[in-house]
Amino acid sequence: MDTGRIKVNVVIVANLGGWGNVALEKSDDILPTIQAVQAYFETCGLSSKVVIYRRAPAKPPATTPKSDVEWRILTEMFGFHHTGSRQFAKKMESLATNNPEVQFILIGISNGATFIDQTMQFISPAIANQVIAIEVGVPFWRGIYNSENILRFDNEGADPLTRGEMDILVATLVKGAFNLFRKFLAGRSARWNQVWQIPEHGYSLERIGPTVRAFLNRHLIQQNQSGNY
Repeated sequence: MDTGRIKVNVVIVANLGGWGNVALEKSDDILPTIQAVQAYFETCGLSSKVVIYRRAPAKPPATTPKSDVEWRILTEMFGFHHTGSRQFAKKMESLATNNPEVQFILIGISNGATFIDQTMQFISPAIANQVIAIEVGVPFWRGIYNSENILRFDNEGADPLTRGEMDILVATLVKGAFNLFRKFLAGRSARWNQVWQIPEHGYSLERIGPTVRAFLNRHLIQQNQSGNY
């Protein structure tokens, strides 16, 4: 992610689910929310751009086994270390310091939301008024970080991944693995997020849209209109 000068009012930084290395256009679980946020900024007269922060590269270097990359991501996801989130926070600090007139929104779902939540703990107080976050479906094992700069969704407590309802999660995992294996035998490709569909882990714009807009108005739109970043 480039840390140089930026020529828009708002930068939307997306952290995707899973390993965080899929293409944004294939991330049906978070793409509509990101597009709606960007469209809302346009109606408010603000320019914006979307960038992806990949926790894992799409193609790991030949010198780094894919299993090593995934292990690093997995251990950080469960809180054994904060290497990636600290690095990300430092990049955000460089971006915000070089662009004091720009606002940044971190948007993540599932594992991506966990990573953002960890990152927000390390955001420097010097740039805290420039960085806000929207976290969707944070998994239950994450001890969440409370901040007025974070908007968090759990489908009003109905998401089994945020609640840790193991019976539902295990049943969904077994069913998803079976569907994945069946597609493999049929010679058809499938992404894991297509076959592991956790009930109530989907977040429709109709449900979360009004809350998102109110959050953006409070933390960003009003500040922009007053000229107070």
